Amino acid sequence: MLTLKRTLLGMGIAIAVIMLSYIIYKNNTKSFSPEDTVEYNSGDLDLEVFYNRPYKKDRLIFGGLVPYNEVWRTGANEATTFFT
Repeated sequence: MLTLKRTLLGMGIAIAVIMLSYIIYKNNTKSFSPEDTVEYNSGDLDLEVFYNRPYKKDRLIFGGLVPYNEVWRTGANEATTFFT
């Protein structure tokens, strides 16, 4: 019985640490590229796109930040999600 209590306590502590780490990570990675969501509804059709908006911040993108002949990843932080 004591072993079960210790196991459950250990699991609870591990879950709390993981959740706290996730919250800290989420709060610190969104500061420069804010989240945005676009929704479209028409009849039975429901579409939603969730993405992080990159900021140009007066930078030269092509030929500056992104060299010519290279792919520019237009998203920021997390991958864009598309729900239907």
